[in-house]
Amino acid sequence: MYIVVVGGLLFLAFAYFAVGQAVANRSDAQGAADAAALAAAGAARSHIADELLGDDLDLEELEELIEGQLFPTADGCAEADIFANKNGADAQSCTRLALPQQGFEVDVKVRRSVGSSIIPGTEGKRSSASAEAVIEPKCTLKTEPADASDPIELTCDGEDLVIDPEEDDPLPRLGDLFTVRLTN
Repeated sequence: MYIVVVGGLLFLAFAYFAVGQAVANRSDAQGAADAAALAAAGAARSHIADELLGDDLDLEELEELIEGQLFPTADGCAEADIFANKNGADAQSCTRLALPQQGFEVDVKVRRSVGSSIIPGTEGKRSSASAEAVIEPKCTLKTEPADASDPIELTCDGEDLVIDPEEDDPLPRLGDLFTVRLTN
């Protein structure tokens, strides 16, 4: 009788351990996906800031730029791949979100398997996860500059802000212009 009880308790302990391994592996995948999506959106936000200071600033696209719409997908996805890799995962896909959202969806799969346990078939299972990160503008264009070298006047969260390419440190913190956050 005691052997059966002890055996049953051992089986339950191993089963809980296997479930714990799977949960930890899934958590690792979600962490890697979150980091990759945030990295992609962060890289896109940095690109937008670079464009605001660029010599070839197109004034006709300025409003779209301020709204966070003009950024290359490839740069963000390359950054997502780097961050997935740093977190022990491989980026399976990286896509831009559909308008009106600006950002990325990244799917990852961890490289480490759940591991061997008493549950058959789990040895080679690897967890997958996905995450979305968006770039949300905090500013609107106050007045249109006449020339690309003129200061850009913005209203950000109710406060006036000026981006002046002629200043030594022309850009405010990127967080003052755009928020990058996870959406799921």
